Amino acid sequence: MAGFTEEAIRESFLKLLEEHPLSSITVKEIVADCGINRNTFYYHFQDIPSLLERIIEDDCNRIISENTDPDSLESCLLMAAGLAENRRKQILHIYDSDDRQVFEAGLWKLCGYAVQAFLRGFFIKYNVGQEQQDFLLRYYKGVCFGITMEYLESGMSIDIRPYIRWLCAIKQGQIEELLEKMGSED
Repeated sequence: MAGFTEEAIRESFLKLLEEHPLSSITVKEIVADCGINRNTFYYHFQDIPSLLERIIEDDCNRIISENTDPDSLESCLLMAAGLAENRRKQILHIYDSDDRQVFEAGLWKLCGYAVQAFLRGFFIKYNVGQEQQDFLLRYYKGVCFGITMEYLESGMSIDIRPYIRWLCAIKQGQIEELLEKMGSED
């Protein structure tokens, strides 16, 4: 029953978020939409930001669990782009809100996972040390995050999929060259 109630709360919130800025959505509206009382909402979630955090965490975890292939940088980022496209209004309402940092934290986690999954095979092939791994993970995660933030800043007005494909194509060649140079520095 708890799963059903949480899903109803989630769906009502997402429906309202499609129609209204995050700052104007209230617990009263959410519970009226899904047919529960306020106490039930507060049994499951502390407040709207905690609900938002759970939704973002669940979406990130789902994308991660569906992309376990070590060469998944492109597929993982394209899946995230598809989710963003399907939830364009919702994401822009979150992005333009005071709770934007919750979204950014989820995006940072997703970029980190995608980059780590992508680089794992290179690290093994080139026997990359931990310090170099940490540097490369931070660098490529920052690149992915930065491109995504620019996309959001544009109001999601461009098609980001070609940028993702180009980024992955460029990075693959650069990674191999960079790892060979890093290996020769030892």
